[in-house]
Amino acid sequence: MADVPYHQMTAAQKLRAYWHPRCDADPVPCEFDEDMEAAGLITIREVTKYDLDDDCFAAERGIELGGWLWELTESGRATLVEAKKQEG
Repeated sequence: MADVPYHQMTAAQKLRAYWHPRCDADPVPCEFDEDMEAAGLITIREVTKYDLDDDCFAAERGIELGGWLWELTESGRATLVEAKKQEG
C-alpha cells in the first residue's frame, strides 16, 4: 500500500495504513484526521478521567483532562478487524 499515493487510497486503506502510526505519534498526512472523521471512521471526544487512569503514559502522549482525543468509531474498529482477517 505504500506504493499508492495518499490521495488515491480509499478511506479504509488510509485508516489501515495510518491509524497505528498516528497513535504512536508518528507523522501522518495532515489531512488524515479530517478525512477519517468525514468517512465516519474516527471521532473526536473530550478526555475523561478514565482515559488517564487507563493509560499510564497518557501525560507523555499529551492526553490530559480538558483536552481532546481521536478514537475509532464502530465502523473504524470493524475496518481494522477486517484488515486483520485479510492479512491472515
